[in-house]
Amino acid sequence: MGQEMYAMLNQDQRSIADTILASHRTQSTTTADSCFFIDGQGIYVMTVAWTGIAASLLPEGRTVHSRFKLPVPILKTSTSSIRPNNEAPMAPCYALNAVDILLRDIMNIDAPFGGKIMILGGDFRQVLPVIRLANRSELIAASLKSSNLWPYFKVIHLHQNMRTGPGEEEFSKSLIKLGNGELTSNEDDEIELPSSYVPTLCNRTILCPKNEHSLLVNEEALQRLPETEKTYTSVDEVECEDGDDITNYPTEVLNSRTPSGMPPHKLKLKIGAIVMLLRNLDVHQGLCNGI
Repeated sequence: MGQEMYAMLNQDQRSIADTILASHRTQSTTTADSCFFIDGQGIYVMTVAWTGIAASLLPEGRTVHSRFKLPVPILKTSTSSIRPNNEAPMAPCYALNAVDILLRDIMNIDAPFGGKIMILGGDFRQVLPVIRLANRSELIAASLKSSNLWPYFKVIHLHQNMRTGPGEEEFSKSLIKLGNGELTSNEDDEIELPSSYVPTLCNRTILCPKNEHSLLVNEEALQRLPETEKTYTSVDEVECEDGDDITNYPTEVLNSRTPSGMPPHKLKLKIGAIVMLLRNLDVHQGLCNGI
């Protein structure tokens, strides 16, 4: 199977595969040629991604948190209790540092990632680490390029979009221009995409500024489905040492809250309804966080 997949690689992909395989054959504990970042034979690898959606697209893919047992939330001082990594630019540098500490400890080798070959993949034009209320400088500081491990990586570029179908070359080029900030914007700093790029969605998008508005839209959409509705209720309670504080937060008040990232107190579902998972239930079946 490996030889069949190798034969399907284009020139850029084959060059990268040859470079990494050569590094594996001559692998030592030195840092040279053991770390790779990809922009865009009998070896065992672990394919991981920062998000559940990206992990579900990889063969035997798992999230970084799941594979390396990273804590939630991940902090500067975090370590792992336990290697290609897709969508790596979405991960904060603390995650890479935690994996580095783990592999050094397991291998008992004081070299980046314990001397193991580390392959990262992704595009820095896309989403950077998400940090609540962070400004631009804080986001850059959390990026992989700010990690003290980044200088050890050899950056290799892929130039051909293998998912581009016939007649879609112009769309692919426009995405690159968008990421590079080369598309012309109007006076409100808005970029208008041709409707031909998104023919099925350009007139169907509902943008809600607040969660309460999106809940109303979702409720309306759910009512239009013909299937039988099932309702699941949450169990909300206050945990505190001071019993007096409990009276300040009645159960009815807790039930009425709809914070971001949490389901409503009454979760109504129907067969065919679109939902987003908040936890990884079964990665192999694609039941991942964010899907």
